Amino acid sequence: MNKASFTFVVRKRDAAGTYRVNTGPLWGGADGRVGLRVERIENLFEFTRAPCEIVVYELDGRGREWKRKTEIARFDVKIRRQGTRFHFTVNGRKDTRTYRNDLPAPGLWQHFYQEAWKPHRLYHGPWARRDVQFRSVSPGWKPDWQPAHFFLDFNTSGDTFDRETCVVIPSSSVQEGRARRGPGGRKVTDFFYTIGFEVHVGGELKYRSLALPLDCHNLLAHNLAVAARGMLLAHREVIYQRLSHTVPSGPIPPNFGTHFGTGWIKALSGRLQDRFAFKIAEQKQLQFTSCMQYLLDVGEIGFARTFGARRAGAGARPSNRLWRRLRRGRPDSKAVFSTIARRLVERGWVSVYFNPDTLRPDTDDPITRRFHLRTARLAMKEPGTYQGIPVHDRFVDYRLSQARALPADRWRRLAEQRLALSRLTFAFIVTAGAQTDPDPPHDPEHFGHCATLVGRKVLEAHYKRGPGDTKLFDDNHELEGWSWGSGLLVIPRGQWAP
Repeated sequence: MNKASFTFVVRKRDAAGTYRVNTGPLWGGADGRVGLRVERIENLFEFTRAPCEIVVYELDGRGREWKRKTEIARFDVKIRRQGTRFHFTVNGRKDTRTYRNDLPAPGLWQHFYQEAWKPHRLYHGPWARRDVQFRSVSPGWKPDWQPAHFFLDFNTSGDTFDRETCVVIPSSSVQEGRARRGPGGRKVTDFFYTIGFEVHVGGELKYRSLALPLDCHNLLAHNLAVAARGMLLAHREVIYQRLSHTVPSGPIPPNFGTHFGTGWIKALSGRLQDRFAFKIAEQKQLQFTSCMQYLLDVGEIGFARTFGARRAGAGARPSNRLWRRLRRGRPDSKAVFSTIARRLVERGWVSVYFNPDTLRPDTDDPITRRFHLRTARLAMKEPGTYQGIPVHDRFVDYRLSQARALPADRWRRLAEQRLALSRLTFAFIVTAGAQTDPDPPHDPEHFGHCATLVGRKVLEAHYKRGPGDTKLFDDNHELEGWSWGSGLLVIPRGQWAP
């Protein structure tokens, strides 16, 4: 078997949009490209006398030690030599089930809800779904999901690559967890796809490449942002459609959307809850939400759209085993998302502590003030933590009181971080009792909030709002003006670069 004829060349796109050679791993989608280059061929006649194929696999393994493999693309190849250069003539095998040269077109937004309703168990039963067409809110909007995929380029001359072919990894393929040593020597796991290729001549294996990790967290960040935005837009769209009688409302009041807050339904009397469950909810179109449930749903859908659904079938909500693994152990409901955030950070996500003023919290509540100052001290030291989660970076003191001023180097650092925030695709936000104006007052040790950050906007769900409230899902605030005075941004790997 020839050991040195073909190589993968990984390139990543920088801020200027230029692709530069990188040691890997390969980023999914348009942020990274992988080129296939011929370096030398010891016996050119061997590749010209018989049909030559390049087969690309998803695999589990390292180096040339492949444990198992799943074919994802196959190419008929002709190789010719011109001086010291080798050139490809490539044709994708369209008869290969997994071959693609395009991405799926954006479809309609799918709202998932549970059909059966029982007394005191208002959210119970099998999943169902309905499609939402956007006519009033963001007319024509469709979710542009980005499944895990990469661009494979074939060498034409020297270091020039073209003949782009988009290869989509099938959702049924195996996902590999690569163990590595993280901060402090802890063993953590990065979730990659791993790809490799073989060269077959006349049906005989002639070359096997090294395994190449494919990291699609950039695509995951995009899909999480689409999921967060889609839930907000769909709820408002259905409200407007029912108000304008674009869709029949039946027994549902004409201003109901897609969700209702858990605090809103629990505030109703038992008799009203039963009436809501058995009369209004007969339309089987409403699903509960809260600040935490919103993030759980966004994570479930975003992971499934990126790494493949674990369940299939009509009405089944997309689910993914990586996300399910993050939720293992059934943590206490009050701490469920803090537990998920900690596990994401253990897997390479970046945690950024934010606080508008670390020394003078904007609150008159002494309990909240003490909590602010204590958590700030823990987060600002090295190594810092926030509610037990390691802190990698700090975006702080961006909204100071008049009595404070920052040195010039801190202002430059803030400018760099603001630029990084403007480029950020998505982040989870976790807080613990850090609201500067609580109403009613609360014990900050046992009260918190969570939200998402999409395009500098904080997207959050308010659990006390009802199904006819367009502010059930809220996007009115940017991070720097948000009333929750401090917390943690949990950012997909590779997305934070101040």
